[in-house]
Amino acid sequence: MTPFLTKLARFRTRSVSGGEGKGEVNIFIGYQLPNQSKTEGEKLMRVILNDVYLREGAQVEGAVMTPEDQLRYVQLLLEGGIDSIEIGFPSSSPEQLADCQKIVDLVRKWEGKKPLLSGLAIAMKDSIQAVRDAGCDVCHFYIPTSNELMDAQFRDSKYGNTKEDKQNWIVETAVFMVKFALSLGFQKVEFSPEDAARAGRDFLCRLVEAVIGAGATIVNIPDTTGLRIGNEFGDLIAHIFKTVPNIQQAVVSVHCHNDSDHSTNNALQALLAAKAAGAEKFRIEGTFFGLGERSGMTKHEAVIMNILTRRDVMEDDRFIGMELGFNPMFCYKIVHFIAHALGMSVPRQWVVVGDQNALCSAGTHQSIEIKAGEQGSESPYYSWNPAKFGHEKGVSIVIDQSSGRKALADRLSTLGYQVSAKQLSEIYQQVMKLSESKQGRQVSDKEIVAVVQEIVKEIPNRMLVTHCQAIGGLGTIPMAAVILQVNGEPVQKTAAGDGPYDALMKAVQLAAEYFFPVLLQAKVVLDDWQASAVSKGQETLADVYTRIRLANDGNRIFSGRSTSMDTNQATAQSFANCLSWLLTALENSAK
Repeated sequence: MTPFLTKLARFRTRSVSGGEGKGEVNIFIGYQLPNQSKTEGEKLMRVILNDVYLREGAQVEGAVMTPEDQLRYVQLLLEGGIDSIEIGFPSSSPEQLADCQKIVDLVRKWEGKKPLLSGLAIAMKDSIQAVRDAGCDVCHFYIPTSNELMDAQFRDSKYGNTKEDKQNWIVETAVFMVKFALSLGFQKVEFSPEDAARAGRDFLCRLVEAVIGAGATIVNIPDTTGLRIGNEFGDLIAHIFKTVPNIQQAVVSVHCHNDSDHSTNNALQALLAAKAAGAEKFRIEGTFFGLGERSGMTKHEAVIMNILTRRDVMEDDRFIGMELGFNPMFCYKIVHFIAHALGMSVPRQWVVVGDQNALCSAGTHQSIEIKAGEQGSESPYYSWNPAKFGHEKGVSIVIDQSSGRKALADRLSTLGYQVSAKQLSEIYQQVMKLSESKQGRQVSDKEIVAVVQEIVKEIPNRMLVTHCQAIGGLGTIPMAAVILQVNGEPVQKTAAGDGPYDALMKAVQLAAEYFFPVLLQAKVVLDDWQASAVSKGQETLADVYTRIRLANDGNRIFSGRSTSMDTNQATAQSFANCLSWLLTALENSAK
């Protein structure tokens, strides 16, 4: 099968097109460049994503999914095309082993691209055997390597009396366990020198060389305490590539914690160091939503966005780009699924998938965004399109107290309203006051429509209901008849409905479609209907407010109001007024 998203990081255009074969699609995201085909000698560096949430999440208070949600989560990873999943720590308990086996069964039945499944183990035969019993493809085991952890865990003289003795024991044990895991038939063996970022570099490189020589196919370098900043971690990876002679025989992986808020940057620095060293493959361990021990770890959604966007730093003379196996359209869905499953919420400003990423409210920015859209050019402020990472649509212009007149005029046009400059000024002032009264929050389309129809008093394309009658009651079929007049010409229509008011509206719509066939194209949905008495007493007027929307576009909202001594009459006329506004919008859209 062709690798999923084979050309994902080629950055040729923003379009999405389907490829042939199950689960295959080519997505080109980033700066818009002329189409170029891959020529002989050009290479794409393969970036492998390993999701470790199912294990890391178990170390976060309140972040452990139910077994059922774990399976749903894995299903989403499968649909997105994840490369590999660390499904748990099988030897930790019988329940954990059983959960791992269920995940293995789910993945084995998946007909699309199958990720490699790994299980974590300590450097003991029984723990490694449990990974095999779970049915995993990859055995991942670890041994502490920093002076701090050696002092804490290897105090006993059985590990040696000196630091050098303990380091020798670690190397011998790691080599033995790699060979033992291979003897059990694993596809791959992964070794992690725990707390590698604080380990002595000479010892670390000697250990890495030894386990690769023993047959380890993945070497995972963790920043266990998450305290590397700046270029420290990238420099460590560069040193390993430069120093370990057999390093190209294994895939180098990184596992970065976020205690200093640098986990994603550290993973990307490591990736660039590997690229500079000529590595054709590199693996990043992380989680969606960044959940993990203590302050969490590398965020997959941020890694994916950076790789797809920063083409300027991802290419060099050897590599024309980076190849990913994951569909970025699933970033939003997966993060929000995790939050929902754990009873959390995704902060609006969360990187990539927070809803604020798809909103533009500053007046100057809005004006430039609108002009860019009119010219068909790339957004000058948004270097990546939110829609390509799973947001419902691309950048949305929101109307609030920081918005400008151009943004409001563009929104009015979208809603189907053409207003004069004077009316726009009045509407703008009222909308700004409304936003300020809401502590600066967004003014909804429904609220904008209400302001417009308060200021623009004259209803266009006036449809006048001159007569109406509606009947209904227990055991009867609700029926209505209306006479609608346009420019002095009347037409009579009748209709049945779910109730007398529903029948009235259907009769009015049939009459309106007689005069204006363009209305046949619009599927109208009743959004709101409210009736109230203007004053007290039996002789009061009925004040009816009606709001409709288009079924295929919830942003196209039209409202009408009418008063009459007869509620049926007020209902019919208010609905006719809604259709008048809709008709104007359709006519404006056709110009």
